[in-house]
Amino acid sequence: MELKTKTLVNALNHIHFDKKPIDESFNLLFLNTIENKLSLNYTHHSEGKSINILVDCEVASDMNIAVDIQEFIKLVKTIKSDTIVLSIDYDNLKINNKLKINNYSILIFKDYALTTSFEKEYTKILEMPSNQFAKMLNQVKPAISKDPARCDIKGVNINNINNKLNLVSTDSKFMIIKTADIYTQDFNEIIPDFAVKQIIKAFKSDELITLSLDKTIKYNSFLKIESNNISLVLRLIDDEYPDYTKILSLVGNEVVIVNKKELMAITQEAMAITTDNQNTIIFNFENNILEIKVKRQNKIRYSNQMAIKSLMKLEMGFDAGKLLNILKSIDDDIITLKLKDSQGIMQIVTDNLTGLIMPIRI
Repeated sequence: MELKTKTLVNALNHIHFDKKPIDESFNLLFLNTIENKLSLNYTHHSEGKSINILVDCEVASDMNIAVDIQEFIKLVKTIKSDTIVLSIDYDNLKINNKLKINNYSILIFKDYALTTSFEKEYTKILEMPSNQFAKMLNQVKPAISKDPARCDIKGVNINNINNKLNLVSTDSKFMIIKTADIYTQDFNEIIPDFAVKQIIKAFKSDELITLSLDKTIKYNSFLKIESNNISLVLRLIDDEYPDYTKILSLVGNEVVIVNKKELMAITQEAMAITTDNQNTIIFNFENNILEIKVKRQNKIRYSNQMAIKSLMKLEMGFDAGKLLNILKSIDDDIITLKLKDSQGIMQIVTDNLTGLIMPIRI
């Protein structure tokens, strides 16, 4: 079997695997041919994920084997030639058969079934460009909780509330909601954080992907994401995501129009001066001016102003780092802030993206 080295290396770069697997079977890469393509399949049973990538071959031959993924990747990346030739080297007893990779070889494992345990009955829920889905995940990723005790928010909620595709993440201190006008079936699931990173890495082109859901086994749901050449299956988090629509109802009606780039620049400057763990900065809204300050020992250590559209008078504190995470996820230049009082949530509104951030007592 002959294929381009660069093509194979690019395919392997999509596969994430553990450096030190607990069980040897978690460290196997399955290789088999499908017409004129080579299928690369890696399954991690403990995390509940499986990725399958199809690679075009110039000359294909029948193959259905399993090899150590780390050894395979290591050898492929040492190849300097433009093409790689894969072939099976049989020994006389057909016990220690080896896969030859140009001038190198690695042992073939024969004692494992070459099928994935995730072949289930899936129901299609939506179809969209893969790079759009990856970008949406990337925009909400910064708010994913890192608290190991909060499995319900240690991932991205994907749902079809209000007949739209919604991706939601929160660490309970701030939240990012990204929406798209895409028709979907009824669903409300949580994609785990490690899988979010895998999806962003694997799906970057503008080709269509299909998302399908399997819920045949209670407490064990799976999501399959497929393009022409990549199929990713992952186990979803078995928990109920917090009802974020109730939080949205708590937002005030006072409106402030702000230039995002200017707000980001001043917030970054202010954050560099902060010394507490929360990176506390103070927003002072008054007469079409937003003053951003940093106080230390009751003395103002930083102050800067920017023009806004609002006549409200209000002072409140925020975590500069969390605010910047929201602002960096926004594409629009002009954003709307919605406020209630100094103790209320601030909502940041743009086309198809909403950020929410809790205030800090000052």
